[in-house]
Amino acid sequence: MNFYALFSERLSYNAFQFFKPKPGAFGRSFTVESVSVGTGGTSVANTATTSVILPTPGRKCQLVGLSINALVAAASTGTVTAQVFKRNNVPASPADVTLTATKSLKSDVVTTLQKSYAMAITGADADCIIQASDMLRVDVVASNTITTQPTVSITAVYAVME
Repeated sequence: MNFYALFSERLSYNAFQFFKPKPGAFGRSFTVESVSVGTGGTSVANTATTSVILPTPGRKCQLVGLSINALVAAASTGTVTAQVFKRNNVPASPADVTLTATKSLKSDVVTTLQKSYAMAITGADADCIIQASDMLRVDVVASNTITTQPTVSITAVYAVME
């Protein structure tokens, strides 16, 4: 038996398994999820808080970006804002963690339609780690009667971890 042929074949196979390419940026792949709010999605209630669940990849990941994609701005005599929270589903003490500041869905911010507006992530880096059992929630708060429902989608970008 040719020892060199056997050894080199096994070595190249193991080296390939160890050094094989991984998806995305050094072992991370990116996933984009979104949810519709207003017309075409969950309607925003008058003078109330409307909560919408933002899909997550269902495994450990990191939230790396949020945006509002606007088609129609909300119209109201009061404010209409969106804010993102993480429901930290630790069995002993589940709690909500604030991930963003409030962002208006009215024409004061959504000035150009069919455009994406960034939502700055203000939570700590550790808070942006999403476990498989965690969920993200978007709270849309209307302080008065809504005369025009917004047509927006809230989009999240996740870096899925191995």
